[in-house]
Amino acid sequence: MDKEKQKESKKMCLTINIENLRIKMKKIFKTLPLALIVMSIYSCTSDDETVQDVNDNSSVVTTFTCTQENEGTTTKAAMGPEGKTILWESGDAISIFDGDGNNQFILNAGSDGQKSGSFTGKCYESESYVAVYPYTEGATLSYDRKSVSNIVLPDEQNAVAGGFDPKAALMIAKSNTTTLQFKNAVGFIKVTPLFDCKKIILRAANKTQPLAGKGKINIEDPNNPYIDFTGSKELFYSITLSGTITNGSAYYIAVPAVTLVKNWTLTFVTENQNYMRKVTQDITFVRSKALNLGTFATDGDYWAGPRGIVDSSQEVDLGLTITIKKKNYKVIFAKSNLTEDGLAANEYAYGDYFAWGATEPWYSSISGNTFTWKEGHESGYADGTAPTFSPEYE
Repeated sequence: MDKEKQKESKKMCLTINIENLRIKMKKIFKTLPLALIVMSIYSCTSDDETVQDVNDNSSVVTTFTCTQENEGTTTKAAMGPEGKTILWESGDAISIFDGDGNNQFILNAGSDGQKSGSFTGKCYESESYVAVYPYTEGATLSYDRKSVSNIVLPDEQNAVAGGFDPKAALMIAKSNTTTLQFKNAVGFIKVTPLFDCKKIILRAANKTQPLAGKGKINIEDPNNPYIDFTGSKELFYSITLSGTITNGSAYYIAVPAVTLVKNWTLTFVTENQNYMRKVTQDITFVRSKALNLGTFATDGDYWAGPRGIVDSSQEVDLGLTITIKKKNYKVIFAKSNLTEDGLAANEYAYGDYFAWGATEPWYSSISGNTFTWKEGHESGYADGTAPTFSPEYE
């Protein structure tokens, strides 16, 4: 009997406690704002739903919206039909640095061919983000977030008609949100061969200024990033563009923002021979600009060796021997490269042994630093008397 009373007593207490709880809940709901009530209901959904604990320090799926520099600048790898608008391409990937690591984000399918693209991946929430295009495994963000190291500007680039190699079009962005505006870290040169070839080679005159290799992108000024090769042991002083290069199509080579000293060269490699343009003045590559070097034809008078290897029937042995760096060289006159006036077409053509195409000195006498110039050559040997090279920035 006592046991029955105890059970009955427990039931009554339980009923009273439940009723008290209901009364208290009603009072709470009356005082809570509507937004909190909705949140309370939402948090009580099925156990099948995954709830992210904001304090668990795990990475979350995030989408970044990515745009590029102002329309009209050369950015990315795919150009729109008008040749100025730059588009995202399927397969594009970027590195997102959240302060903890290098995370790969992939372009969403709906962004293919668009000026603004969305990229999805996983990273930690952060007060600021740094992003690099293209995704680079092994790249690291500096502690002060002012540079990204282990970035490679390739010395071997793939030829893309009307565009440029995606892996060479280096860009970087910095933002406090998930909206990123990329800035170019490179410039470009544009060349249009009027003949088919296999390779186009840009080569510096010396090893004072690298053209490619491993370095870092400096973003101390987010609006003017640049590639810094200081201290790198992986440097290259030429860039080779390879692939199917067709007559009349424009091709772009990605280059750092540097100045090459005079005597740099641009060589076009065909099935049968090479065509080299040697330029006797400095050239400056500008970040985010395409420098148009113009068109090149096989019959142009600007080639260093338009006929390739000169046939022996076109050579005249002058009977002279010169020594350069302890090696002896015979002086050969290649009459095939002379004009009707007996002058070479360019300062670097075969047969040029005096100055800028002259086959004999331009002076009649010389005494110390005093020259007596012949008629027609009173200006002497000066830059103005030599062929010049005038590139145009796009």
